[in-house]
Amino acid sequence: MKKKIRLTPEQKKLVENHLSIVYWVIRQDISVNESVYGFEYDDLYQEGCL
Repeated sequence: MKKKIRLTPEQKKLVENHLSIVYWVIRQDISVNESVYGFEYDDLYQEGCL
């Protein structure tokens, strides 16, 4: 069973302000190739946001 994590408003704002880091890491460090890895950019971004 998964435990729900509740963020404070300050924590939410911090996350929102730094989502560009997820984008940057995917673009700089990960070669997105759906035919090889089975993940598209959107999949990786969603995981990074978690």
